[in-house]
Amino acid sequence: MERADTELVSAYLAGDTGAFEELYRRHAPAVWRFAWGMTGSEEAASEIVQDAFVRAALALGGWRGDSSLRTWLISVARSAGAEAWRRSRRQREEPLEDADPPAPGADPAEAASSLELAETVRRAVACLPDNERAAVILCEFQELAAREAAEAMGWTEGRMKMTLFRARRRLRNMLARYVGEAVEGGGR
Repeated sequence: MERADTELVSAYLAGDTGAFEELYRRHAPAVWRFAWGMTGSEEAASEIVQDAFVRAALALGGWRGDSSLRTWLISVARSAGAEAWRRSRRQREEPLEDADPPAPGADPAEAASSLELAETVRRAVACLPDNERAAVILCEFQELAAREAAEAMGWTEGRMKMTLFRARRRLRNMLARYVGEAVEGGGR
């Protein structure tokens, strides 16, 4: 049976380093996806995860449990990666990773169109201002509720919802050509 985060935190604070390793295995993938979404760089994301977990190990006694540990760790990663995110702005023109491969037996033309759209969406998200990009990554890609995402960012829920609204509007404008094609071509 899997131990709860609170139990693992208590065990780590009592000296059980294996408990922290379990927390890392459990939460590092989500923290990495957030960091990668913010930077667009695998290397920068890995550095942010490493820095965030070092900081978390030192500050874990300060986690009050008001939010989920994942939300707290993403907040730590956001703080740890602020400088890396600014540096990554200069690199955003470089291509991002390819999207997931198409399903076996998928129509090649449809699969190519889907990959192109996924890449276009990733590029558009990468062009958003930092706060809007973070809101989209947390709520749309990490699937956090607005309340949890707001906690991770240190915002009110209302600010998160407004930022997400602005980000979606900006994305809709950036992607209008593709949305129009999808509506005309696919009947969506």
